[in-house]
Amino acid sequence: MFPFLRRFAGFALPLLTALASCGGPSSPTDERRVFRYNQPEALSSLDPAFARNQANTWAVTQLYNGLVELDDQLKPGPALARHYDISSDGRRYTFTLRPNVYFHDSEVFPGGKGRRVTAQDFVYSFRRLLDPVTASTGGWIFRGKVLENAAGEPSDTAFVAVNDSTVRIYLQEPFIPFLSILTMPYAYVVPREAVQRYGKDFREHPVGTGPFQFKDWDEGNAIVYHRNPRYWRKDAQGQPLPYLDAVQISFIQDRKTEFLTFQQGKLDFVSGIRAGSRDLILHPDGTVREDFEGKFRFEKVPYLNTEYLGIQQDPTNLRGRRRILRCAINGCARP
Repeated sequence: MFPFLRRFAGFALPLLTALASCGGPSSPTDERRVFRYNQPEALSSLDPAFARNQANTWAVTQLYNGLVELDDQLKPGPALARHYDISSDGRRYTFTLRPNVYFHDSEVFPGGKGRRVTAQDFVYSFRRLLDPVTASTGGWIFRGKVLENAAGEPSDTAFVAVNDSTVRIYLQEPFIPFLSILTMPYAYVVPREAVQRYGKDFREHPVGTGPFQFKDWDEGNAIVYHRNPRYWRKDAQGQPLPYLDAVQISFIQDRKTEFLTFQQGKLDFVSGIRAGSRDLILHPDGTVREDFEGKFRFEKVPYLNTEYLGIQQDPTNLRGRRRILRCAINGCARP
């Protein structure tokens, strides 16, 4: 399963249904290993500081890394930090970085060669997230949690680069979910050079440390990533990752067209089965119908998700429906 399926941020655990192509006559003959998936929702940015929805999250997760990440059991574990330590009072988090992590090759670096990631890069990235000029939607992951100054704003000493390979985060009070929050894309590391070079256009000129590096974005049509040849992670046999050569993201908004494109072998993966296709593909017990057996792999996997209810409180808009709303949520006996 493609790794972005396990990298959501939230608190509930529903099941994600996914279809993955098994290949066939319509599969491309190109020997390069290209993974193609569709993103029906609009994508607004490739800057992790704005990864507020599924579209942005899936896209940036392939380009960047953070100190920690969720494992296959959705528990936080080491990523760019090879290990970490939490003080006995729960207020100081110390992360020791891996020594072999480099930013993607980019024109923003001397000679176009990506430089090594240091603790100062994380301090910069975290402070950038809180900077009003950035206007990030993700500053909440630190506000009210990390050390604050007299004005109630995150302190300059909340994030400290002890040396090139050690970064510390200081909290006001112990906060048990903090490590899990650091797995969110908002906490991914970005290079100062790229942000300063591109400014707001960093959204379409991403430079990260992830398994893939940005190649092209035809906005509204497709995004292409190429394999990062200097990616830091290896598999259990010591082989470099990723196995894929490229990722291609399309933006087909109509779900029926998306599924038809998948059936034609032009997509390798679709997430979720919509109501209109469910009975066509699945039996009532959730098993795949005979007509589709062997044509694709169907998987149900847990993923993190947050749902909420918005309740109208303005009396001018209720028009006598307050009791109906209350009953819809709590349940009421019929009058």
